[in-house]
Amino acid sequence: MVSEARANMVQMGAKLRQFRLAKRLTLKEVASRVDCSESMLSKVENDRITPSIGLLHGWWQFSERI
Repeated sequence: MVSEARANMVQMGAKLRQFRLAKRLTLKEVASRVDCSESMLSKVENDRITPSIGLLHGWWQFSERI
């Protein structure tokens, strides 16, 4: 179960990156709109850290507006 959850989180980072690139947005643009640093966003996209619920919520709200 834990490995399945980790696999889903890995896919989430890739999906967030795909979304950002498909919309032709930079890390800086997205980070400023979801209130986090570019570095943190990059780490999430590259699966180096797990995003917080707050970050995911901010990303979701941002994606609904564009």
